[in-house]
Amino acid sequence: MEYKNTIVIVDDHPLFLEGIKSFLKKEKELLLIGETNNVDDALKIISEKQPDIALLDIEIKDKSGFDVAEIINKKSLKTKIVFLTMYNDAEILDKALSVGVKGFILKEHTSSELVECIKSVLAGKTYISPLLSESMLRLMKLKQQNDEQEQLLSKLTVSEKRILKLIAQNKTTKEIAVELNISPKTVENHRNNISGKLNLRGTHSLFKFAINKKFQ
Repeated sequence: MEYKNTIVIVDDHPLFLEGIKSFLKKEKELLLIGETNNVDDALKIISEKQPDIALLDIEIKDKSGFDVAEIINKKSLKTKIVFLTMYNDAEILDKALSVGVKGFILKEHTSSELVECIKSVLAGKTYISPLLSESMLRLMKLKQQNDEQEQLLSKLTVSEKRILKLIAQNKTTKEIAVELNISPKTVENHRNNISGKLNLRGTHSLFKFAINKKFQ
């Protein structure tokens, strides 16, 4: 008898569940061995049958697909998790990957991506919907920029940070000088030093940076 890769579906939307079942029946290499609409049954089915793939909605009644993924990950079960979701959200994707989820696709694109996703996951790869891949790339780039900025901020002295806070309040060099009881030239020197340490260029770049980092 030819071996088929086994699948379990966990979703509490009846119409979507029926659509996925119908879709999977057309795939000769895949065998649906269980379905449920709640987390407790999902954990029981997965623990007993240990399917190759578990297709999970992230929101399942009063619980979450993350609950299932975390337990499967802790128990080191062979079942690989694929999230089917309506959330085109890079932060949710990041969280999913951190708990061992191997596939992440949007429900609106399930019919066109599901087989490709399952094959990729079965081959030991991680599959992320192309739309989410773009979001993830933007998130990772933003995090990298934030990390780099935090490292640069750590180079500032206490006086420089104080001046940066006043700059965020849109105070002029003269106003800062009066408030700190120093000369305008000293303030300008501080501004130049701060810009140099933060790799900032341009007339208003320091003010924009201070506002974006919420130095008010």
